[in-house]
Amino acid sequence: MSKTLRIAAQSVSASELEQIKALMHGMQMLTRWEWTADAAHADVVLIDVDTLYGHMDWLKAQSQGRRMICLTASSMGEQDVVIARPISVGGIKHALALVAGDDLGVAGVKPAANNVPIVSTPNRPARVTGEQPIVPTPSSQRVTAEQPAIRRVTGEQPAVPAQPRPAAAVPVPRITGQQRVVPSPAAVEPTPLLRPAASTLADYLLDDHLDAPAMLARAGLPALIIDRSNDRYYGGLTLKPLLPYCQGRIERGEWKPVPEKELAALRESGSGLPLSRLLWLYTLGTSNGVALLPGLDANSRFKLLKWPQIEREFPKHFRIATAMMKAPASLVEVSEFAGATLNEVIDFVNAYAAIGVVCPENQSPLTDRKQLLERLQARAS
Repeated sequence: MSKTLRIAAQSVSASELEQIKALMHGMQMLTRWEWTADAAHADVVLIDVDTLYGHMDWLKAQSQGRRMICLTASSMGEQDVVIARPISVGGIKHALALVAGDDLGVAGVKPAANNVPIVSTPNRPARVTGEQPIVPTPSSQRVTAEQPAIRRVTGEQPAVPAQPRPAAAVPVPRITGQQRVVPSPAAVEPTPLLRPAASTLADYLLDDHLDAPAMLARAGLPALIIDRSNDRYYGGLTLKPLLPYCQGRIERGEWKPVPEKELAALRESGSGLPLSRLLWLYTLGTSNGVALLPGLDANSRFKLLKWPQIEREFPKHFRIATAMMKAPASLVEVSEFAGATLNEVIDFVNAYAAIGVVCPENQSPLTDRKQLLERLQARAS
């Protein structure tokens, strides 16, 4: 006999709630679900955590040990059950099965999330937490007589260093093993997907170097698929595993074409996320908490134009955003009010300025892609 669970929605818009209910109608599940308006006595609560009040509902439900499903377009902690935006039947069904404890598949193995290809990680290192800068530039390293400079690393694992350039003027493809083989000039053909001169993830996101959907895969990292024509990327719901792609160079030969059948399946799954989220991660991951982006004055008062999409992997961002929502403020004022370091505030301002959510008090937000790319390139030089 199937069990019955009551579910209530909190901070979810009426239109999205109706969409979810409609998709659940007729869905074959081991558990029977009943909607209730009494969230306090519901077995499960569905919370839109991308809103200010929804985040508060999430904190309250978490402190009470409630079973909950998070509706979000961002990433969540590993312990959270998520329905990712854009909403899909598969996403709803998977989340309901997880929160109800239903059997998820053969031998109890959970299905792969969102059908995103993942590179095998046999010996995955422990997660490195915190929001420290990725790799400080030589000019940003602070050395004292008592203690040498320490390289700070963010994300799940160290960055994969850029492959050394071969002596030949043209790119040399990797053949097998750990050695490079220099082919004859006639055998070298540039990858048709890309234009030359790109070197960082930002170059590929903001300029026309990717002429078609392409996949980047490195050992120990999730595969990353960029679909610029649809403003989407596929690489999982969490961001920190993608941080190594934000570091160092990405050679054009590393990008591979995506088979049409695989691309069609990904698009149909609705698991793609906006490229602006990946651009946000790149800007944050290369900020290093030392200086603002070129063109931003550290003595300005900064304003938050709207409540941003807060990434759960960076918990201090909620406090910083709350401080900036009150009124335009200086970096020092935001730091004091939010209980965050000045470095963390600088990282926050840089990342959200890159996607047009933060700007100086008397200026318009940065929306020009070319101008943003020039600023990011100037900072990297």
